Amino acid sequence: MKKVIIPMLLFAISLAVQSYACSPAPNYIALFCNINDSSTTFDGTQYGIKILEGQIAFYSYHYEKINLTDDVANFLILYCKEDLSTARQQIGKIIEEYNSKGASFFTNDRTEIIPYNERDIQDDSDLENCYFWKIYRIGDFMVKEGGMRDYCYLGYSGLFTCPFAKKAYSKFIPYLIINHPKKALIYLVKFMIILVVIIIFLVYLYKKKELIFFFKPSFFNVIFTLILGLPTLLIFLGAWRDFFIFITVYYLFACLLRYIYSKIQKYAVNKGSRKS
Repeated sequence: MKKVIIPMLLFAISLAVQSYACSPAPNYIALFCNINDSSTTFDGTQYGIKILEGQIAFYSYHYEKINLTDDVANFLILYCKEDLSTARQQIGKIIEEYNSKGASFFTNDRTEIIPYNERDIQDDSDLENCYFWKIYRIGDFMVKEGGMRDYCYLGYSGLFTCPFAKKAYSKFIPYLIINHPKKALIYLVKFMIILVVIIIFLVYLYKKKELIFFFKPSFFNVIFTLILGLPTLLIFLGAWRDFFIFITVYYLFACLLRYIYSKIQKYAVNKGSRKS
């Protein structure tokens, strides 16, 4: 039993330690452009403009707001390889809209305005990912606006920990049915397969008269659930729905392990009795 409990304790401690590892970073807006080939050395620090990885960068730092003033715009038009003059008004409006949102965390509410390049266009078809990038072109520039999908929410993760985006399936499934019926069908088929497997297993236990035995609490079930449940309580403190879901999964998994172990023991005993 010690060989099983000690690794479980170490795993539980590692989960508890990880639950405190959070360094929140505020969202940002940034404008990048390539340096004009004909330009020489320049200093744009008075406008908040810097050089990052060989590109001119104009971006918000922490909670600061930036504005595409006439001085900043004229400076960028002069030294940027891309033509900012035609996109100036639209980019200025994007910056103003971003400033009106205020500082936020963990929602991927980030905006990057970069030189247009077809290779940077990302596939946004992964609906499993709660975060996405809305990408569109303005003249010589590509705008990447990050965000969080409507069917996701920030789940509280516990003491001093970072919340994370999670799908609300009550919104996710209807969204798929309305907007992506083929993908919704795949999810429903997967759900039906899992449900059929569970029903078949429960019927098997009932016929074997082992249904009560499978779910009956035991020392192993309780210890297994408690060892994994305590760090989970720290991680999901305040998010009781998630906590109870995990506790239920831990207990059912412990029941399955104990059931398999009992079957192996029974097989070994029967095999030994036949030999004797």
